[in-house]
Amino acid sequence: MMKTMMACTAIALGLATMPAAAQDEEFGAKVRDYLMANPAVVVEALQAYDAQEKQAAYDRSLAAVNEVRDAIASDPDSPRLGAIGAEATVIVEFADYRCPHCRRANEAMRSVLADRPDVQLIVREFPVLGEQSVLAAQLALGVNALHGPDAYRELHDQLFDIGGQVDAAWIRDYAGVKGWNLAELEESMKSDAVLAEISQTEALARAIGIQGTPYFIIGDTLAPGALTPEQILGVLDAEAAGK
Repeated sequence: MMKTMMACTAIALGLATMPAAAQDEEFGAKVRDYLMANPAVVVEALQAYDAQEKQAAYDRSLAAVNEVRDAIASDPDSPRLGAIGAEATVIVEFADYRCPHCRRANEAMRSVLADRPDVQLIVREFPVLGEQSVLAAQLALGVNALHGPDAYRELHDQLFDIGGQVDAAWIRDYAGVKGWNLAELEESMKSDAVLAEISQTEALARAIGIQGTPYFIIGDTLAPGALTPEQILGVLDAEAAGK
């Protein structure tokens, strides 16, 4: 990079005494010749530009998260797994039961929650893969509202295990095995609270710029994609240390 700057400076100084029009033409020719002779400079510049654009996009997303952080983490209708209480270390995950990457992320979170009793996972049900995803999200939120977090966690893991492949018959059979009243469950799934939770999550995802699942928010760290247990723990440690 220093050599590039020196070369450009030398070209500019050499052209300083020429008429403006001639300077422009001569400068363009010399820059072209230099870049043709040193194509790696173009690659370096493009890489730097790409890194700047990615950082700018990340900064915009983080600013958006900070604007809606309370809405993300304080909604009483959002399911919570793991630690309970204000002292818990919070991870927020936007997830879809039909997403294979979310399935791997859920396996990682199971491991993290088992190892770290101080961690709380807030699940934002974000069904982006069609009607079956929406039905699975409604079922999960309906169970959470009607039967509580323990029933939700069991169903949450099972829905990931089967890839979110649910329909009316599966829900009927599941309710029967659990001894639940099917009509009550269906009413809970279609309740205003459940529909509002999904709608709010979609609005928050748009505000943040989330384009896919899974998507983790861990303190000031935004992490799209299926993280491993080691990666999640590494982020937790970095956040705790204040980076």
